[in-house]
Amino acid sequence: MKKITLLLLGILIFSSCEDWKPLELKIDWGDKPQPLYESITMKPLPGKESDLVEKLKEYNSLYHNQVKGTSAFLRFILSGKDSGKYMWIEGPMDFNYVNENLNTDGRDQYWTKNISPLIVESKTNFYRHAVPLSVFSKKEITPKAYRIIGFKFFNDNGDERAKANKIMYKFKLAEEAMESGYSKHIFYPHEAIPGDADFYVVFPLKSIAEDDNWDKNDNNINDWEELTSKIEEMFGDIDLIWKEWDGLVYRSESHTRIVIE
Repeated sequence: MKKITLLLLGILIFSSCEDWKPLELKIDWGDKPQPLYESITMKPLPGKESDLVEKLKEYNSLYHNQVKGTSAFLRFILSGKDSGKYMWIEGPMDFNYVNENLNTDGRDQYWTKNISPLIVESKTNFYRHAVPLSVFSKKEITPKAYRIIGFKFFNDNGDERAKANKIMYKFKLAEEAMESGYSKHIFYPHEAIPGDADFYVVFPLKSIAEDDNWDKNDNNINDWEELTSKIEEMFGDIDLIWKEWDGLVYRSESHTRIVIE
């Protein structure tokens, strides 16, 4: 827990030292929209958890996982907001893919007949994976869990979002420069749902046991100290970083998801 919190602090990257002038950085978003994911969060009927998982797996085998590069998968929310609920997620994709699959024969009928009766409530949204802001580890792992931290803007007027993106981009560059060895992904929701965060930071974990070694990387080195040093080397005084970030966003939620095989 503490490791994730400390690492998130490193997102705060901005400096205005008079004798230190970093290059102006431009985020390259590319020519196409950022990869899209659909997520349905479901609260199962008491005692129907196993049935729900079974039917969701069958649903995926019948109507999804048939296009290369796009997968449908399941998660269980172990702790935090929405704990005890299940998630069905599909992606990466785009809205053209969504449109083409809306009228797949039998898909909606299967959901209505076999899945809807097993859930008390559900919530659907789409999320854009902000690839230019995300960190991709060179070490391939098969995640067994995910740690998710949600943030909200004090004033989401567009300018704050652009400033936060720039800060996160600088942080990404610092992490890549120090070869941190872990992954971190930024997601923006497509729809603004009351009570939900304005953006999410997602950490893939080899297991939830990774939280036990909050202050060490795979080489048993305190990676927060190394990261702090790299941040100040590249972008300046971390106290100014704190001030900039704290004026833009606040942490609004968190939870841990477990992979359902």
